[in-house]
Amino acid sequence: MEDDEIRKARRLGPSVHRLHLPKAPPIVGVEYTPRMMLMHTPQDCYAATWFRVPVRPGGPGVEGGGVGVDTDGSVVVSHNLAYTPTPEDVDHALRLEVRPLEPSGRDIGLPAKRVESAGPVISSFPRPQRHWVGRGSPACSIESGCTLARVATFNILSQPLATPAFHPQCPPWALRWPFRWRVLLRELTDSCADVMCLQEVDWEAFDECIRPELSRAGFDGVFAPKRTRRGGVSHGCATFFLRAKWELSGCAALPLAALADGAASGGHTERAKWELS
Repeated sequence: MEDDEIRKARRLGPSVHRLHLPKAPPIVGVEYTPRMMLMHTPQDCYAATWFRVPVRPGGPGVEGGGVGVDTDGSVVVSHNLAYTPTPEDVDHALRLEVRPLEPSGRDIGLPAKRVESAGPVISSFPRPQRHWVGRGSPACSIESGCTLARVATFNILSQPLATPAFHPQCPPWALRWPFRWRVLLRELTDSCADVMCLQEVDWEAFDECIRPELSRAGFDGVFAPKRTRRGGVSHGCATFFLRAKWELSGCAALPLAALADGAASGGHTERAKWELS
């Protein structure tokens, strides 16, 4: 006997019921993921194609042609449902076409649904306007023999907490680490700080992204994990300093939870020296 889903699909016909792209323009290096719903066929029975579309004044346009170029000037860039724009896509629009397949996976040429990006691909997220509040001249000056240093502190939000459940006001694409890291790195480097103090740092992010990128920018850094009361590790703190001004002679971590426990019991808490990365 035929599967009920296959019989229903043959009677009603598979279709793309819903296909939406994010309302924000696509950004290089940030995954661009649509929302899609298929009818009368499994949700994984589709054929997707992304196109890079030339843009003319007034919106996406068609022009030119040539090898590897469709008749409307568009170029196929991917066949996955989600697409991560590349530098070659900058100033081009993106178009996604999804065609439903039969439940068996057979392509019988059913009508495709197409959507286009909210705007052309941009290389990075626009810089927000900053209104810095001055606190007057520092008491320490170069003439007095002191060493001046600019210190910046950022809570970068641990990635396991960067979810729509915790941040419903934020679009999901802006909560993904690749996008957040690009913006964070720009904020860090724009701060022109000599010392950077980061909180809620995940070890994987520190080891794979933060330390290598800041090292290329001239910083050395250490990481101290946050220990839970049960001995586990969630995230931690990282401190970076400009190696042109200082060199690391030693480091120690001071767990605030241990201090609080010691103060509550009226005893003395010995400073814990951990081996820091």
